[in-house]
Amino acid sequence: MRTAHKNYEHEFHEGAGHAFLQRQNEREGANRNVTIKAWPRAIRFLKQHLGNDFNCEFRIADWGVGEIVIERGIITDSGRMV
Repeated sequence: MRTAHKNYEHEFHEGAGHAFLQRQNEREGANRNVTIKAWPRAIRFLKQHLGNDFNCEFRIADWGVGEIVIERGIITDSGRMV
């Protein structure tokens, strides 16, 4: 990413597995804790880059996996939410 001159944030989540969003009950709760932390960051990123028209919320689904609920809109080829 640095070589390509891209802005990014690297974050390591101690104890969480590779597919932590899919395996909430593994690793003594580390996966669920990371999901709770990671999804809101993902939403902030999307709003920052797609604008405030990107209207969504984060929740832990009944079956234990985090999900983003998008209220409306589509992403166009230009990356804009409409």
